[in-house]
Amino acid sequence: MHGGLVWSRFLLALLVALAVQVAVNYANDYFDGVRGVDTAARVGPTRLVASGLASPRAVATAAALAVAIAAVAGIALAVAVGPVL
Repeated sequence: MHGGLVWSRFLLALLVALAVQVAVNYANDYFDGVRGVDTAARVGPTRLVASGLASPRAVATAAALAVAIAAVAGIALAVAVGPVL
């Protein structure tokens, strides 16, 4: 198919993008929390680790899971597209 939208590829690409964004957000929360950059007194949105809403391990696990989802979807997308874009 030339010129048309291939929905399966679009959805896989969207999943990769969303999973990477989620992974980066969790990783940022984790590292800021364990390094003490974010504290419970910070101004702005509540941070999971700094506020104690989630343990550092749980946030790191969520980040790793999101990376794994992005990787699996990315590999599936690469297989679907093939070596030539």
